[in-house]
Amino acid sequence: MDALVIAPEVEGKPELETWKEVDRIGDLANVRAEVLVGPNVTKERVTARLGQQYDVVVFAGHGEPGFFLVSDGKLEALWLARQLQKSPPGIVLLAACDSAGRSQLTLNSLAEAIHTAGISVVAMLAPIADASAVVYDIEFVRAYADGASVTEAHAIAMRQMAMDYGAQCTIPLLMHSNSKRVSASASYTQALVQLQDSVEGVRTGVGRVDRRTEQMKMLLDGHEQRLASIEGFLWAQDAVRFRDGG
Repeated sequence: MDALVIAPEVEGKPELETWKEVDRIGDLANVRAEVLVGPNVTKERVTARLGQQYDVVVFAGHGEPGFFLVSDGKLEALWLARQLQKSPPGIVLLAACDSAGRSQLTLNSLAEAIHTAGISVVAMLAPIADASAVVYDIEFVRAYADGASVTEAHAIAMRQMAMDYGAQCTIPLLMHSNSKRVSASASYTQALVQLQDSVEGVRTGVGRVDRRTEQMKMLLDGHEQRLASIEGFLWAQDAVRFRDGG
């Protein structure tokens, strides 16, 4: 089985366990691994590699909703999907934080764009610990190389993650090209969108509460000033009556 591992080093981002992952994938039986690793993983070099045929393409690195980070910038979701379509692999593993997430800068997540292009993909619903992402990639590639289907390899990798890292096993999301959308994937994606909308709603609500609180504070200050004026007037009246013997 032919695998391509793309693992950029990105200036200003934490260093990942890239070489450990590359070494272990390269040591797997039945796997012929090519690597594009380090500080010179540029958009141009990624483009050249994706023109070749592989069974598995692993993107191991830093991501953000709608983008995979490389050494000289960002790979946008639709652009990356078009590059992968040139020689579609059997599966793409997006082992990068939030690779199943959307942002205001892109219409699709990385996962959605690649899946829409007709390619099976595994992506991450949320930030994921580097060590657990490494376990997922290695166990998936091992199982897939041994003859497991995409769905079976995904289940095997998630079980290993569950044993090693507990709840982290809920982060990888499989979107299979053989179906319009895997039902669980649809639920996860919908839940993610709803969660993002809820967060924005909470932020809006907090802003409204803050503005209302400021308005109430100004109103209270006004009442206190008027009360102080009335108290001053009454004190002055008492003083006049006392002076006049009243």
